[in-house]
Amino acid sequence: MIRKFAFKSMMAEKFRCVCTIIAMVLTALLFSTLFTTAVGLNSANDYYTLKQLGTKVHFIIKDWDADLDGSVDKIRENELVNSAGCRKFLGYAVNEELNYNVEFSYMDEANAENDFYTPTAGRLPEAANEIAVDTTTLEALGAEKKIGAPITLDISVGDETETETFILSGWFGINEAYPNKIGQILASREYCDVWSSRHQDGPLFGSVDVGVYLKDEYDIEGQAESIVSSAGLSLENSEIRVNPGYNVSTEAFSAESVSVIVCGALIIILIGYLIINNIFYISARKDAKQFGRLAG
Repeated sequence: MIRKFAFKSMMAEKFRCVCTIIAMVLTALLFSTLFTTAVGLNSANDYYTLKQLGTKVHFIIKDWDADLDGSVDKIRENELVNSAGCRKFLGYAVNEELNYNVEFSYMDEANAENDFYTPTAGRLPEAANEIAVDTTTLEALGAEKKIGAPITLDISVGDETETETFILSGWFGINEAYPNKIGQILASREYCDVWSSRHQDGPLFGSVDVGVYLKDEYDIEGQAESIVSSAGLSLENSEIRVNPGYNVSTEAFSAESVSVIVCGALIIILIGYLIINNIFYISARKDAKQFGRLAG
């Protein structure tokens, strides 16, 4: 009799049961929303930090003294490596229209991608007379934004300045996250040979850096030494520099993001508890009155 009465009572309070289920679902939804938002904010913060540093690679081998092609391929073949690319610094563009630093360099495809210079139109240069330029510098030079358009550059290499005319092969956005405005003009691998026939490699002009993007962030320095060693390469005149952006992002996450997540989680737990507890409390009082009357 009592069981039958309880079942009928529960069926009569469908609205109350629905509200309880909705409260539980909303609490779970709040938890998942908080987690997704926190992860998204942390990822965006990490990305912006890396853009400020100018690259997303985990480490850079500065002053690379091996060849540009075969030795870098040995690094790319390592199972720890996601991608690896090289950059050779060739000089500065010093046209009178430019009132900020504009670097003139060679980057292979992997390095251009890791340094946020993948062309948004056209492609990276291939022929010796081709260049890719950031859109801000294109506008400053008054050049036509058209594939194949001619661009004349005054290139400063040490104490020498050379004037050359190139053909535009593509363009990309300038890195606006840099603390200082820096333009980029990318030359081709073939132009590196032309440059080397005119100039000697030095500590700045002609210097080569190799950036390596790993498959994971664990023990970056240890992985770097292992990769270089297994490739049979020597770092006699080079040095390994770990990207500080990964250390910074980790510290920022542990200090700031974790505190935000914890506070948000506690608030959501409290809200969920109050909602569900209030529903059950009201239900319990109502049921107690009904059963009390029945007993009386």
